[in-house]
Amino acid sequence: MDWFCLLTQRRYLYDLNKVSNIIDLSNYDDSDKAFYTVNGALQALPIANTGRGFIWNKTTYDKVGAKIPTTLDELYEAGEKFAAYEDGSYYPFACADYVKVHLMIYYLQCKYGRDWIKDNALQYSKEEIAEGLNFIKELEDRHIIPDSESWQGKAPLNFWRQARAGLTALTAAPCAGIPILPSMWMRSLTAKLWWAI
Repeated sequence: MDWFCLLTQRRYLYDLNKVSNIIDLSNYDDSDKAFYTVNGALQALPIANTGRGFIWNKTTYDKVGAKIPTTLDELYEAGEKFAAYEDGSYYPFACADYVKVHLMIYYLQCKYGRDWIKDNALQYSKEEIAEGLNFIKELEDRHIIPDSESWQGKAPLNFWRQARAGLTALTAAPCAGIPILPSMWMRSLTAKLWWAI
């Protein structure tokens, strides 16, 4: 939900209460509406469960001479090939820093088989979280994902589009809000189908 908070802080979302004659708000639980209400404005509505999808760029993997990995060891092998390709600016996986947190959580959940949060309580110890952070550091060290310093000023999706990354992650939005963006942004976003309203 990080994008929702960002758009809310910058006041880019329209108050859906103003279109309640079009959207039947009685179909939504009060708790859901309260969660997405900021300063009295209903800025989004839940539409589904969230999920993160991974998109492989086979052309990039082929270009660097790596196969799309199916195991962690194969991913490490791909990192070596990507690091050795041209100037080393290609990566098997392009992701923003906040996605690294998702990767850490996925890693820990796969390893330990527990939810990240249950009953409003974190289910992992400091030691387990440190292990997850070490996993992310290992991915950086093995040239799987760029570290934050080398990533500055680059957008992961643009990096992937430039075929310098073999994988990127996109989020399926758990709610729908109507963005109020400058018209130039809106045309660009709509043209690229980034917003499904």
